[in-house]
Amino acid sequence: MTRVPNTRYATTDDGVTIAYQIVGDGPVDLVLELESWGNVEIMWELDALADLFERLSQFSRLVLHDRRATGLSGGVSFPNLETRARDLLAVLDAIRSPRAVLFGERTAGRRPHRLRSQLSQPSRLARVEQGGRDEAVVARLSVGPDAGRASRGGC
Repeated sequence: MTRVPNTRYATTDDGVTIAYQIVGDGPVDLVLELESWGNVEIMWELDALADLFERLSQFSRLVLHDRRATGLSGGVSFPNLETRARDLLAVLDAIRSPRAVLFGERTAGRRPHRLRSQLSQPSRLARVEQGGRDEAVVARLSVGPDAGRASRGGC
């Protein structure tokens, strides 16, 4: 079984804690935005997700997080897009990420792109990608045209 990374917590401006995990130490911060899940520790029990996380963390510092009011995160109501964007910035601040790539599932429709538009600091996302969990997506993320611009050292 895969070793589950330590869960940490970022605190938002309104005092809500957002659970997150960091996997890998690659040069690019890659935030995975899953539409239908919300427990960073239980996700590791699903072989397909654990495999995806391990593959993505081979070339990035993968950032997993629970949405507000889901999983291990605090909050009492499901967040709107603006609140989700603020929560994402709280996590990026907690891990000291100047810029990241946001990767959302294909089932999320255009939601990853809409999330970027709600950020008060849209430049914090170097790129937004959308796709499934297949090898082509992993390959595109690992060598994509803007991957270097999301580098923690090169911003």
